[in-house]
Amino acid sequence: MVELENDNDVEVSLLEPDLNFPSTSASHSLRRIISQEQQDRIREIGRIVIGVTAVTITALVIYLLCVAWYDFGNKDDNLLYYSAALFANIATIISMRDICLHLLNWNYPHIQIYYIKIIFIVPVFSIFSWISLRWFEAEVYFEAIINAYEAFIINRYRQLLIELMGGKEATIQALGEKDPKYGKPKACFKCCCKEWEMGFPFLEHVKFGTHQLIVVKCINAICICVFAPLEKYGNMKFSANVYTIMSVIVIFSTIKGSYAIYMFSNATKEDLRSPKNWKPSGKLASIKCVIALTHLIGLSVAILVNTDTIKNTRGWDEDRVAALLQNYIYCILMVFISILNSFVFSYLDFRDIGQDNADDERGAIIQQEIAD
Repeated sequence: MVELENDNDVEVSLLEPDLNFPSTSASHSLRRIISQEQQDRIREIGRIVIGVTAVTITALVIYLLCVAWYDFGNKDDNLLYYSAALFANIATIISMRDICLHLLNWNYPHIQIYYIKIIFIVPVFSIFSWISLRWFEAEVYFEAIINAYEAFIINRYRQLLIELMGGKEATIQALGEKDPKYGKPKACFKCCCKEWEMGFPFLEHVKFGTHQLIVVKCINAICICVFAPLEKYGNMKFSANVYTIMSVIVIFSTIKGSYAIYMFSNATKEDLRSPKNWKPSGKLASIKCVIALTHLIGLSVAILVNTDTIKNTRGWDEDRVAALLQNYIYCILMVFISILNSFVFSYLDFRDIGQDNADDERGAIIQQEIAD
């Protein structure tokens, strides 16, 4: 936007143009101001992140090569540990590349910040899952960190959808105009869930569903930190212990949170496909993989332990074997999720819009100069 203060003084301020939000968003009145100085500062941070990431990964690779040479033939888990390191590094490099590209193309911070937070779950998952393979004694604490971050991610995804819809007021307006069928429970939830009233009540149901998951996951993390040192947690053991109680609570909480996100995504998917396609189905698939699939893997491994399917081997007890299997699968899974995120949470979603809006703005300026 160009503001003319007088004939000889022209001040140019870089404003975030509207993101071609759905028509229900009423042109999204929450326009954000981004000065050129702020953009340059963020781009400089992006370059620093690129440098730090490159140095860190290079140092890590050199360290792993040296340790692998020293450990050769001395440890039984070398193949597992170093192959998992390869998967974890690939997933982390892909994700950090995406984050750096967002920082270098920082045009819509109120949306891109959620992209970055969601993408960052992959490095968190990959790194903690990988180091859990070698530092088994601390594995349960690493899992607590991952669980807590997972809960915050599902809430950030809810906030992302609201921003893509044009803000809270625009979202409420759009939901209020929707067919009531979007508020009706689906599939097996018909017997245990009530119909949600569209509009503001619908959004409140979604908010409650995501917030209760944060509370439950954080309580679970606290229980791990309190009871694990006392050897009272009983990780992966189904009996009268803290692990079993919290697992049941977390399962129901995760189902409720996932259901709320699904209902919200289903109600808004058409708005997020036109006039601009924000790839809502791909974004939902990524969140489902992180929240639901990882939890299902952990639960499945715990069931295998308690049914004696997983047994002692190579001097490792069944708990160690189960933890190795679970975290190794996580490292592999994160590679595929990082590739998916590169498409559905890409910086290109904003670069194309920014270019189109910049072209329109230049055209308007030229027309104004011709008219004058």
